[in-house]
Amino acid sequence: KGPVPLDYTFDMVRRRDDGPMNQFAILSDAYRNFVSQSPLFGGDVLRYSSDRLGTVNGYDGPRARNNSYNHALTIGYEISDNLTIKSITGHRKWDSPELSPFGSSSDLRLPLITDFTTVTTIDPYVGGGRKELRQFSEEIQLLGTFDRLKFVAGGYYFNARYAEDNPQTYLFVGDFTGDGIVDGGLAAAGRLAYQGRTKSAAGFAQASYTPPILEDKLELTGGIRYTSDKKSVNTQVYSGGLPPPVESDQSKSFDDTSFNLTANYKFLDDVSAYVRYGTSYRAGGFSPRGFDGPAYSPEKAKVYEVGVKSELFDRRLRANFAAFSTDYNDLQITQPGFSSTAGFVSNTINAGNATFRGLEFEFTAVPTKGLTLTFDGSYVDPEYKKFVYLGLDRKDDAKFGYVSKFSTHVGVAYKFPETSFGVPSVTVDYSYKSKRVFESLSSDPIGLPNARDDLGGEARKDLSGRFA
Repeated sequence: KGPVPLDYTFDMVRRRDDGPMNQFAILSDAYRNFVSQSPLFGGDVLRYSSDRLGTVNGYDGPRARNNSYNHALTIGYEISDNLTIKSITGHRKWDSPELSPFGSSSDLRLPLITDFTTVTTIDPYVGGGRKELRQFSEEIQLLGTFDRLKFVAGGYYFNARYAEDNPQTYLFVGDFTGDGIVDGGLAAAGRLAYQGRTKSAAGFAQASYTPPILEDKLELTGGIRYTSDKKSVNTQVYSGGLPPPVESDQSKSFDDTSFNLTANYKFLDDVSAYVRYGTSYRAGGFSPRGFDGPAYSPEKAKVYEVGVKSELFDRRLRANFAAFSTDYNDLQITQPGFSSTAGFVSNTINAGNATFRGLEFEFTAVPTKGLTLTFDGSYVDPEYKKFVYLGLDRKDDAKFGYVSKFSTHVGVAYKFPETSFGVPSVTVDYSYKSKRVFESLSSDPIGLPNARDDLGGEARKDLSGRFA
């Protein structure tokens, strides 16, 4: 009917640096006592701390590279006054060859078990390699706007290929003479590589209707989505880091139908309340770093939510509140571990059932022209109903990794008057997250049975500023 708007964006990242550096936070007594000998043989000192170190002695390897190329294209066409069709296309290419040394020390000199006297130079751990990703997505939307009805319907397609080659070398410390005393170290190696593919297709529809009752203050919304996913992965594990590898080839398909129901009522022109019930789905798949483990199942959730939204004082103040409860079935958890052939690995497992209950609030104020103040926060109280791991229900001692009970954010932004070179602005943000752990269960029972809790992060406080 009219012109066809077209919006194309491209961004590129090419990073060259020394790569990520990591540090030891806690050590077993056996490891610490053995490796602390290094300075006696002319090697580096053992550095470790539960606090962030200001300086580490990094592995002297090649510089890390990170390359990312991203394209996005949106095309819209107005079929009539009431109907619009839209296409959203995306493509991403990313690769990152880089090493990830652990241990905050390098060039240790220690008597390894070749003969228990020959001193060898070794690094605590060096891992990493090359990672690659290629992905394409396409979404078609049909949008309609009528007197009492608004809707969107369409389809979505996603196709991605990914790969990683992860050789690892590390120092293994133990009792090699059988006398019960840690007496030596072993230069060990592992290597894991994989190539995977993910395909996803979905059809969806959502409509909002204002019935001719209650002075048009009630709006009802319903939506449905069907998703079909197929995942495959080929994995190679090299014992001792050397060929020939042991291979595993796996593939599995998943599908789900989810829906959403919402009722919204306007008490005033600027104040409304809503109640929502919906279901959601996260596809199952494989843990390529876990090698030959069974496929994990889809994660499904039921969401219950009530809230209030308002824009007050001539829209100078926005105040929103919400309370929610989410019931998860087959909750997906990432559990780290160790393999004698592949090195450090991680597995995604279905822990079982859990409920998240919480509150959220958001305030945004514009007290004067150019000045915007924000204050938001949340509280969440998760609880496992069931957590089955290695045949045992661990719900009483399992925790929620990377989940903070309390979080808040305060922001101040100011836009200066327009100048000949643009609109200058300054932004200051402060955020707080209460303490958390990084694993659901402790992953290292050898010498560090309380690793999960000992490594639990303290409250995180971030302050940032930006001028543009």
